[in-house]
Amino acid sequence: MLLNYRLVKRNIVLILIIIVFLTIFLFPYQLVLAPDTICKTGPTIDKNPIEWGKNYINFSYKNKEEKFNSYKITFKNELKIERLSYKINYFENLIIEVIVTADIEDGNNTILTLETWFRLLANEDLFVFLRFKNNGAYIKDFEYTLSVTTEKLNEFTDLIPYRFTYSKSDDGLVNIEESKKINLPGETLYLKVNDKEKTKLTLFKGCVFQYKNIGYGLQERIDAPSEITLISNMVDSELKILNTINFKIKNNIEDWYLISKKSLFNINSAVTQKYMRVTDFSLKKRYFENGFYYLTENSLGYRNENKNTYYWDYSMYAQRSLLEFYFTSYETFIYDIAINSLYALHKSRNKYGFWYSTTESNWLKSEYKISNEYFDTRFSVDAAIFLAFVYKRLNIKEALNLSSHIGDLLLDYIKEGRGVKTKNNGFLLYDYIIPENKSFKTHFSLNHILNEVYFLLMLYELTGNTSYRDASIKIINGISYFGNKWINKKNGDLYYCGKDTGKFERKDYTTLTYNDLIKVNKITNSVLKKEFEIIKTLGESKELFLLKQGIIKVKKFTLDRDITYVRTEKPK
Repeated sequence: MLLNYRLVKRNIVLILIIIVFLTIFLFPYQLVLAPDTICKTGPTIDKNPIEWGKNYINFSYKNKEEKFNSYKITFKNELKIERLSYKINYFENLIIEVIVTADIEDGNNTILTLETWFRLLANEDLFVFLRFKNNGAYIKDFEYTLSVTTEKLNEFTDLIPYRFTYSKSDDGLVNIEESKKINLPGETLYLKVNDKEKTKLTLFKGCVFQYKNIGYGLQERIDAPSEITLISNMVDSELKILNTINFKIKNNIEDWYLISKKSLFNINSAVTQKYMRVTDFSLKKRYFENGFYYLTENSLGYRNENKNTYYWDYSMYAQRSLLEFYFTSYETFIYDIAINSLYALHKSRNKYGFWYSTTESNWLKSEYKISNEYFDTRFSVDAAIFLAFVYKRLNIKEALNLSSHIGDLLLDYIKEGRGVKTKNNGFLLYDYIIPENKSFKTHFSLNHILNEVYFLLMLYELTGNTSYRDASIKIINGISYFGNKWINKKNGDLYYCGKDTGKFERKDYTTLTYNDLIKVNKITNSVLKKEFEIIKTLGESKELFLLKQGIIKVKKFTLDRDITYVRTEKPK
């Protein structure tokens, strides 16, 4: 009897230990990683959150403490708002969005159209996105002001701006420096408002970006002098940011702000400085309401591109890097960017539930007669991987739902035969798929199919759905079927792609496919508990080639080195 009692007591203790372990290690995302970014009870807005007059638009809301906060956009007196409309959207319990459209007149002529997105997050951080469309009048020294009014600004001791500039950078990356001036160029800016050592408010401002649409999904940057003036008024608890720019005919201007009553990030942290410099919200990449736009630099082969053109990157490549490598619970900036990017993907889906490219590739147009309405298995899967990381880090179920939909599309396309079936129960999806045309054929590239393997195993790990696992093995079988045909015998490098004829061709990416091989080898070992010989063979061959060329100095595949902070090549 005594023995039984001791056994029961011991079992109870073991059960309690297991419960504590599961709580800490299996459910960490919301409880551990982001406790101060997710709020159960967020801010609220009125039925009519927009007030407007002759030359201003004001958005206001109540925070959890029932205190009002207002954000006003103001123009010069000679400009007046003639017509205004707005709509309110709700996204889960994550975002309240108010979209405002206004026509602005100079005399009797409508010269500007303004689109404004106010996106209020559950943690009370606020995005403000502005787009001005010039309908036909040159405006010298066009001025607009964003005013922030909140009880947090009733008194403060310091207003510290940080500039993001290229002027002193010797490595091609953005430089971050503290400034003592209140008159600054229209560059990316970070503001800290402190009361002694306590943060009262922080504000991140994107660069004032003027451009014209030149067709085929491209925006051409128009360089024009611009200036920012900071104006603070403690009596009225107000901070003003005055923007001045020469606004050229038929052009657009975009500007954006992220405002928080706590610290968005530690600007003095070496890690923060690293990811902000690499991510680059200033020139080579720019951010807006639907995500990042990348500078083409006249090197991507897009129709109409030049050295100053930008394209929309729905792959969320940069956002994924922030979540995968740099996310912590102590800085809300990455969380805010992730939530806004998640919402952007949610809003921009086509009728099939994925995303069309807005650009036209000269190569794909000439080779396959396709423009931009196709399923890109690299970019779409990259977007889905970003969504999977949103779920892993932040435990947001909608992100997993969106990600799983892309996984289900891959399964459907395999069942439909949208690719090459091999005799060893393998299958390789074509790189580009047109949903309406089941007979459409392209090539299959190694970086695309490796990325699919990685993604499907991520989904299997997150959902337990064995269909994703089985599909990943089927793709690996397809890679294995062609064996050493993937390797260029002349130099040991890999071929970029193969075709259903069995021909392999084109020069591979420098490091992109190599890093894909590292990730796939890692995830197959961790999830499937298995190493595949074909992945090992291709990884070692690519690695040896890169070592001989002096492109890499350390073996990362063979020695299983961590690639966490490696700036990887972006697919084109």
